[in-house]
Amino acid sequence: MRIAITGCAGSVGKRVVIRALAQGHTVLGLDRVPDHPGPPTECFEYRQLDVRDFQSTLDALRCCDAAVHLAAHSNPADYLVQSHNEYVIAAAACN
Repeated sequence: MRIAITGCAGSVGKRVVIRALAQGHTVLGLDRVPDHPGPPTECFEYRQLDVRDFQSTLDALRCCDAAVHLAAHSNPADYLVQSHNEYVIAAAACN
């Protein structure tokens, strides 16, 4: 299965990538961090992407069978409005 993992450069995302690869999946890692190397395997592809860009996120996910949405603000300043809205946009793209 080809799995997209948003937030793949984060502390949880890194562990989920490793677990998915260990289970035999191919992983598309998505994060806004530039030049994230990821695990040294042909089964991992990295794309720099901000999941708040709805159309780019949809385009990236078209080639995947599943998505694990872990992208998040590490220190949200305005959780009730800005962060919530951004999470909803990204989650909608992952569905």
